[in-house]
Amino acid sequence: MSIRHDPVLAQEVRTNLRRYGDKAVFYKAAYQWTWFLVTVCVWITLLLAIIGLAWPDMGGCSDLVLHWVIPGLSVLVTLGSVAQTVFQLRTKWTSYRAAAEHLKNACMNFRAGLMDSYDFANRVHRIHERAGRGEQFKRNYLFSYLFGLPPDLLEKFPDLANEGIIPDPADAAQEKRLTPEDVIEGRLQHQRKWMIPKMQKYRIMFAIFELAVVLISLFNGGFVWYFGRHFLWVALTTTISLAIIACRDFLDLDRLILQYLDAASALEDIKKQYAAVDLSEQGRLKDLVSRVESVLSHESQAWYHQHAGPVAIEPGPLDAAGS
Repeated sequence: MSIRHDPVLAQEVRTNLRRYGDKAVFYKAAYQWTWFLVTVCVWITLLLAIIGLAWPDMGGCSDLVLHWVIPGLSVLVTLGSVAQTVFQLRTKWTSYRAAAEHLKNACMNFRAGLMDSYDFANRVHRIHERAGRGEQFKRNYLFSYLFGLPPDLLEKFPDLANEGIIPDPADAAQEKRLTPEDVIEGRLQHQRKWMIPKMQKYRIMFAIFELAVVLISLFNGGFVWYFGRHFLWVALTTTISLAIIACRDFLDLDRLILQYLDAASALEDIKKQYAAVDLSEQGRLKDLVSRVESVLSHESQAWYHQHAGPVAIEPGPLDAAGS
């Protein structure tokens, strides 16, 4: 039976499309609500501290505010910050949304004849493995490589792209041909070795910001519980906490972590798939370069879009036909 008429696979694809979409909606709501909870609780704490400074007795409610409301808000801030970090809410949201869109893309390419049955089944399998970030994926890139590099990146790699069209003008007469091994070592591995430390740096920075917010929140709750009417310290530390949250969101560390995480893992997938294919050298070279540069192009476009707006793309066949 042709895969195009396989009812089992067709049902699996439809089920996964619904599941990925539903999970993306769920984790998006969870991420946004925890962010809203943390921000609102911090702002309420600051407003209560300001009111306490201007109106010390607070209409007889100062004990309630000092011993229950502010400590309770501190607990909520702590729980919200821990939930965002531990449960990887934004990571899962974007991962399931990406899985749904990639699966739609694969279905359209297959139905239009741009992808054969084997490639389609393989693509569906890989999308399913990556949806929600598999355990091996999370362990490798979020934890195992937090302070170090994967074993295959410990050596030094040449920067192939910065050599231009030839390694050295003196070698032009030798007409040294580019090989797949050159691309693996000098482009794919070189970029992975650059991206993973970047991801590690942003991951550590994000953890420091989250830890600072949690510690300040716990300090506020504990301080007023034990020492009473010291609203000035609560106002000062809460203002610092808001500044930390604003700085964290301005730097957009969570997005940068995901951006380098996706690109580095995609390059690793290409490296593993390249080792398993059996094509002519020229065919392997063209396919390898095309896939590596596609990943790097998407990563650079994401960076450029974040800083300078939409990226202008080269005109394709449809553009030429419409002109």
